Amino acid sequence: MDKYPVPDNEYERINKLKLFDLLQLEKDPQLDIFAETASLITDCPAALIAMMESETQVIQSCIGLDLDTVDRKNTVCQYAIASGKVVIINDTLLDERSSENPLILAGGIRFYAGVPLVDDEGFALGTLCVIDYKPKTLTEQQVTILQKIGNAVTILLTGKRKNIEAEYFQQTFNISNNLICVLDSDFMLKDVNPAFEKVFDFDKAKNPHQSFLSILGEHNFELRGIIKRLPDLQE
Repeated sequence: MDKYPVPDNEYERINKLKLFDLLQLEKDPQLDIFAETASLITDCPAALIAMMESETQVIQSCIGLDLDTVDRKNTVCQYAIASGKVVIINDTLLDERSSENPLILAGGIRFYAGVPLVDDEGFALGTLCVIDYKPKTLTEQQVTILQKIGNAVTILLTGKRKNIEAEYFQQTFNISNNLICVLDSDFMLKDVNPAFEKVFDFDKAKNPHQSFLSILGEHNFELRGIIKRLPDLQE
């Protein structure tokens, strides 16, 4: 058994954490409701949500425990990260992945269930896990609900970054001196920035459905030829 497993896409996974600004985070009280719900659903006294960095597991929410970070090599969550699948250990003393784990032994932890927080590209960014101090089993329904909670946490964490990027794009779109327009597949204008409106004396509020060609000149055959070839150039 590999005591320190890592996923095949570990390098890309860490880069994804960087992209979403999920490295070296402090605890986030907004996530406590998810950890508390996981604890209640599974009737476990403790639950946590954490990001798995290259050497350290950084805790974002911790219910029933007092942890900030854990060495990655001492976590059971590393197995959920490596496999990208739910890991359930009904009795930690009977499983080789946990029977000699110093954190498990010192904490008296006998049950573990971990759900990887997998983004829309398949990268396991962190885990939602529940623990108990006695051996136990979960029903299929409990596991399914844990996975749904994990999905909600993932959407929340990655959505923050997407919102930041969207806000940045909108600010750039509005203040840029470059001419920017957004077209649909038929080259109809969906949006234009203020610089575009100024240069072409175009009011997007009064002309919500107008062809890109009508703005730049329908009789410009060279331009029409370039636009006609665009689908081929994108393949």
